[in-house]
Amino acid sequence: MKHFRLHILVRIIVLTVSLCLFSFMVFVAGLKASAVFIGILILIQIVNLIYFTEQTNRVLTRFFSGIRYDDFTSTMHQESKGKTFDELNHELSSVVEQFRKIRLEKEENYRYLEQVFHHLSIPTISIRNRSEINFINQAGRILFPLPGVRKPEDLDESLVKAIGEMRSGEKRLVRITRNGEIIPLIISVTAFKLQGVGYQLVSFQNIRREVEKTETDAWQKLIRVLTHEIMNSVTPVTTLADSLRALLFHADHKTFRGPDITPDQTKDILQAIDIIRNRSKGLMSFVETYRNLTRIPVPQFESISIGPFFQDIQRLFSTRFQKEAITFELSIVPEKITLWADLQLTEQVVINLIINAIHAVEGREEKYIALMAGENAVGQVQITVKDNGCGIPPDQLEEIFIPFFSTKKEGSGVGLSISRQIMQAQGGEIRVNSSENEGTAFVLTFG
Repeated sequence: MKHFRLHILVRIIVLTVSLCLFSFMVFVAGLKASAVFIGILILIQIVNLIYFTEQTNRVLTRFFSGIRYDDFTSTMHQESKGKTFDELNHELSSVVEQFRKIRLEKEENYRYLEQVFHHLSIPTISIRNRSEINFINQAGRILFPLPGVRKPEDLDESLVKAIGEMRSGEKRLVRITRNGEIIPLIISVTAFKLQGVGYQLVSFQNIRREVEKTETDAWQKLIRVLTHEIMNSVTPVTTLADSLRALLFHADHKTFRGPDITPDQTKDILQAIDIIRNRSKGLMSFVETYRNLTRIPVPQFESISIGPFFQDIQRLFSTRFQKEAITFELSIVPEKITLWADLQLTEQVVINLIINAIHAVEGREEKYIALMAGENAVGQVQITVKDNGCGIPPDQLEEIFIPFFSTKKEGSGVGLSISRQIMQAQGGEIRVNSSENEGTAFVLTFG
């Protein structure tokens, strides 16, 4: 403060002396030319005095401007002009430093939340004012692999409609189609406002595995009930047919016991008994076939080298491929990839898919089947059976894994259902991508 007062006092004294000298030259000595020079010096001194006294205002202006524009790069340290000025500069610098720390802390918290958001396994997006996607995490980019997802309209049409209709806290089941594959999603929406701007935080939970497992469990329960009831009905019929035959014939099963029965009647009775017996046995055989759906063994996991495994599959079908002029291709990337699964069960699934592919390419001029192995984006091993056959109609994609459903006239409709159960038992899944008249690809993903 002393320095500031001294500077002011010196400037006032010099300005006073200059004014006195100016008055003397004008009114006493009559030196008007010299007085002009002194007058210019007086103006310069006045401007300098004003500029010097307004330094504090400039410091405060720079300080508040930094707060307004969130700019804390400037410093408040200046040349010492006295104790009070030093205290003012110190306090202003402390405030600036505190603001800088708060901003850095906010930025670190933002980056932390951003990283947490990106590492969420559930696809999540943030929509601003219902018109702009301002944030999408990594799982969301995998679910919506579009190069420029910027607006809700860039998503699936059914999703846009559902999100627009949903209220905060609401959940809804929506099915979308990706590469010919139907994916059931549970959508959850949370709405909130920040600084008057409306936001929607939307998460998408893929429940395909849960739906598939629920369907499989339901069908297994149904089959067990049907098996129990049918077996209870058929067994007495078979036993009755055998008992009736024993009553009508002697021990040699040829000589008829009843003397009053005519030969024609005997023939009719025998035919009826044989029909009952044969039909009952056929029904029991039918039931036994479908009981396999509920008899998936517990997987015995082991390390499987994909190369030798694929070569065994190729040798198994090589004769049939040559006979039916089918081009078969093997692809393994990387070459030494290994799989942790049950060898017998996995082999059963792959064989079943190749047989389906062989049926699918029937009638094609150029028949093509590929067996491929690789890893997906998260490092899971995938086996793909692809063909250029007739494809599967879109309305049947959800039904092909249902027991007893078949697109082939001679098909039993249990192969794909058993394949799904085998994959579920191993912690994996089976998916299908298909286009009519272009081909089908079944993808086995192992957990």
